[in-house]
Amino acid sequence: VGNPIPNLSILLAYAYNNAVISRDSDENLIGLTKENAPLHNSSSWIRYTLTSKLNGLGFGVGHSHNSVRNGFRNSRYVAVILPGYVIFNAMVYYQVEKLRLSLNVNNLTDQTYFAGGYNFERNFPGSPRQYLISVAYSF
Repeated sequence: VGNPIPNLSILLAYAYNNAVISRDSDENLIGLTKENAPLHNSSSWIRYTLTSKLNGLGFGVGHSHNSVRNGFRNSRYVAVILPGYVIFNAMVYYQVEKLRLSLNVNNLTDQTYFAGGYNFERNFPGSPRQYLISVAYSF
């Protein structure tokens, strides 16, 4: 939520999402939770850049979290339940003036999770562990 000390950046986010259906032409849906809407959602990203002899070297860690979600309901109003998940990410980078070289690892623990889902046949798995190398130049 800011820079509490030099070279340290902290971003935190939380959402309470009570997405209950309050009006619908189908009265059986009133009071049910909207599909794919987690009650709790949070994320973080913490980054630190070293100084002294390793000036420009930095590290970052973060997470993404969604609580349990309902998928779409079938004709009998039975919903697919998508389990909650927490994904951890990390990075290391080196910056010299306007040039930055980064290595990011997303989904560090290679957790299997569902990013979304609609019914018993269509659920969308989240990405497995990924490695990303990037080079950036700021103008």
